Amino acid sequence: SKKTESKPLISLSGPLAKRKIVKKYSPRYPAWALREGAEGTVSLKFWVSTDGHVKPNIVILKSSGYPELDRAAINALKMWIFEPGSKEEWGILTVIFQLI
Repeated sequence: SKKTESKPLISLSGPLAKRKIVKKYSPRYPAWALREGAEGTVSLKFWVSTDGHVKPNIVILKSSGYPELDRAAINALKMWIFEPGSKEEWGILTVIFQLI
């Protein structure tokens, strides 16, 4: 039976986990990954400036094994907006791409 997309599971850890998220975007599962049955987990370390925006220096701590899945996670994370804070903070976003 053909597997279908499930929404990627997202978890956030680190100091940023305590900061309120104003806008959150779920990564898009690439069409080829659905066809190929590609699954994987990507962990990203990132920093958020005092104004609540994600800074561009996102680091891949653990690759999913598929650069396109990693990129989908990064592209979604870049659009996230957090509540402004008094200092720059970091967080680790883990995205699990899985098919059901």
